[in-house]
Amino acid sequence: MIQGSKSRYAFAKGFFLDRIAPIGLEFTNQCSGRCTFCWYRHNTDGRSKGAMGKETLNRAIKLIDEYNKEPTIISILTSHGDITMCNKFGAYLALLASQRFCKGISFFTNAILLNRFDLGKLMKLPLHQVHFSFTVFEEQFKRLRGVDAYHQTLANILEFARLNKQRWNRAVLSMLLANDKPFDYQDADYRKLLSALGKKNIAIIEEWDDFNGLITVNDIPRGHGFKPNIQDKKVPCYGLFRKMKILKDGEVAVCAVRVNPAFIIGNIFDYYSLRILWNGEAHRELIADWERGKLPEICKTCTHYHPVTKSYDSYNRQGTFFNRVMADLKLRIKRRHYGR
Repeated sequence: MIQGSKSRYAFAKGFFLDRIAPIGLEFTNQCSGRCTFCWYRHNTDGRSKGAMGKETLNRAIKLIDEYNKEPTIISILTSHGDITMCNKFGAYLALLASQRFCKGISFFTNAILLNRFDLGKLMKLPLHQVHFSFTVFEEQFKRLRGVDAYHQTLANILEFARLNKQRWNRAVLSMLLANDKPFDYQDADYRKLLSALGKKNIAIIEEWDDFNGLITVNDIPRGHGFKPNIQDKKVPCYGLFRKMKILKDGEVAVCAVRVNPAFIIGNIFDYYSLRILWNGEAHRELIADWERGKLPEICKTCTHYHPVTKSYDSYNRQGTFFNRVMADLKLRIKRRHYGR
């Protein structure tokens, strides 16, 4: 690591390890799409396909309740699948929403099978953010998504947005589009989405993830390219600290964009405290390897690298220095009070 950045990194590392880490739950690692631009079809994580069982969810809820003393936003993960492939998706969300620690729920979906669930009931839950992945134009949808479900998916998104408007837009809806260049901004379906979601909430992906070389230029929308792989990765990546992911079988992992055995730091059935697991030997050893320049193979060619020091700087810019210091002080007092 660069000598001049050591103290700055040590401060950032201490801050992110000491805070209450955001929680993500993986309901399933199955997907309804067969997108050419996604690593799902390569089965890179090597796990069996399936959904989180009720016992695992209950165990996760128990530990999260002990971990979070204040209400928080719970994210439903889609690192390797789509949440609508979980038959109990609606029931699981309702169970989470009923918990003391749940301030809101966020999830990402391709919306292909969203019509399997009672959207009216879903809208009554404390949804915080819902992110859609879509491809406008039927021909492009079939080619890039690998399934013939364009009209159904479009209808699902528009209906979800309509119901959200009826509830005064309680959930923030956004969309990422996978489309060829040039894009027809006057297309009728795009104009419908524009009216439903708002221009500022729709973006076209132009720089793509090659998923460590698995995806080629022929797999992504035409006219686009790949994100560059930063070679200088001396400062540990923010992915090591960003989020605590509880996978479908109870494994706990770091990194929000990859699912890999190298990122597994424990299992909720082996611990009575997420605080102990998060600060445990496996997590600290993974961080220490990065500090020694010993990166997991999957990290060496990952295009999502972001130094944790930059993330800490960005976090500080969100408020005044005084507010950040006071927030950090309150956090430390709270840790002492609860003996954690």
